[in-house]
Amino acid sequence: MSKFFLIKYKNVQPKDVEQQLEKVLTNISSDRVENEYVVKKSNRLDELYIGMLNPNKNIEDTGFFTYGKKLTQKTNLLPDGSYAEITYDSNSIEFYCDRFESKTIWFFYDDEKLIISNSQRALISLKKTFFLNDKAVSWFLSSGTLGFQNAWDVEIKKVLNKKRYVFNVNSFELNIVDADYNTLKIKYKNQKQFDNDFLNLTKNNFPVSHSYNDYILPLSGGNDSRLLFYISKELQHFKNIKLINWGTENKLHFDDKKAALQISEFYKSEMVNEYLPKRINNPDLFFETYIKLTDCRIDHFNAFTDHFQIFENLYKSRYRNIVRGDIPFTEGLDLNANMARAHIGIPLFSDYKNEQEFDLEKWKSIQQSDLPDINKSAQESLIAWRDRLYIDFRIPLVISAFNDMIGCFVENSSPMMTYSHFLLYQQQNDNHKGNKEHIVRLSKKMDKSKVPFNAVPSIPRLSDLFENESIQYLIKALENNAVFSDKLIQQVKESLLKPHHQEGFNQNNKSLILKIKSILSEYLPITLKSKLKSKIPKYFNGIELAYRIILINELSNIYLNDSKLINKNDF
Repeated sequence: MSKFFLIKYKNVQPKDVEQQLEKVLTNISSDRVENEYVVKKSNRLDELYIGMLNPNKNIEDTGFFTYGKKLTQKTNLLPDGSYAEITYDSNSIEFYCDRFESKTIWFFYDDEKLIISNSQRALISLKKTFFLNDKAVSWFLSSGTLGFQNAWDVEIKKVLNKKRYVFNVNSFELNIVDADYNTLKIKYKNQKQFDNDFLNLTKNNFPVSHSYNDYILPLSGGNDSRLLFYISKELQHFKNIKLINWGTENKLHFDDKKAALQISEFYKSEMVNEYLPKRINNPDLFFETYIKLTDCRIDHFNAFTDHFQIFENLYKSRYRNIVRGDIPFTEGLDLNANMARAHIGIPLFSDYKNEQEFDLEKWKSIQQSDLPDINKSAQESLIAWRDRLYIDFRIPLVISAFNDMIGCFVENSSPMMTYSHFLLYQQQNDNHKGNKEHIVRLSKKMDKSKVPFNAVPSIPRLSDLFENESIQYLIKALENNAVFSDKLIQQVKESLLKPHHQEGFNQNNKSLILKIKSILSEYLPITLKSKLKSKIPKYFNGIELAYRIILINELSNIYLNDSKLINKNDF
């Protein structure tokens, strides 16, 4: 399934409720593809309705459905895997998610209804109200994320890991119970056994399907996707999986696209090779499309500068599943809280040297009331601290959001994204964890192509999308403001007019800088790299603030309209 909702009403609903609910699915879908909308009333539980956009299999009223893939089954413990799951019977509805919240679901309930969905926009349409969450606004301004556990609407709550949400349909009460996970207890004696265990665990977690022709695997020059591709070559159902790469054209340097093309050519694997435009055409329409299709949980729109045309084409070509190299491991080393916040995706306003140049006092105050505890404990090593923050913050905040970005078209599968993978990795000594050392070792060991691993990114940086004439668009778009102070808007406009935004960098210099960073990243010791990185001050630039302000203003209008989709008096 891609986008879905489940809604349980307390009272009997009118006969046309299913037609009304289908409007919600229509509203969150792309209008440039032929969508399938399914709304079913349950026979197992009175006044329970399930809606799904573009389901990849028949929807049956079995009493449960799973979004994603489970590695293990539920016992008195929750399953391991990368999933969210909902079960129901005549007495209760229960829902929960994996340890990393890698598949995000949200919920809302009051005296009349319980709603569960992986779409915030669907939830807002179903609850028929929208109240902009100032906490989410403050974090989005400083980081491009919603902040820890926030939704765009103050009434919408996130389903958290290590929790079972049990809803009693008779009393119409929700009980939240602490829970743990049914992981595989894998022990190893040496590196060779570790490698074999890791590979076998990943192989066993590849998707199981009646048809494997609708799967596609994104490939770049990095270790994560390459390792997943090399593993797939050893699996009967996936050895001929089609590949895809999307990015901008770069004739000057060795980038992810060139690496992917060379790898696919060596292995004689068919690859869909797509080129992204280096600038956003019709940015007004682009921002509207981005918000409507993704929920705008993060501001990482630089991979979709074609207005999602690549994913529309995949859908039209009947691809329904993407197998991604998402992993619960990271690289680098954070020497202080500032670095840690940047790493996990929630930098504070105060982390920027020039934050005083902007009228942010209101948002700074709100943010200070919503600070998560990211402090390093006295017993933790820097590596252990980094790894804990990554699975507790980075994956739920950022990595999981990528599911929402393309969920209207395809569903993500991540065979390496399980708690069992992480617990196996955790058994290693810190000196073997470094920069994803096991991923690097295995990908290079399994590689036969000899294609270098030091490719530079082929996806443009966000700030690179707005240069020269695009700056004038940002200045004009800032005038459509209903959320922020006039003073802040004027300050951002003035920042955009400064020479360093108007002139831009020479493209050759940018590519050279990326190349140097890639080489240094591969060969410098991790501690030295971190010390050098800690010396680099962080500055707000007007471009970042401008497109975040534009997104928030546009989002507040779209979400408000969503809340009016269904007449409050209809049901």
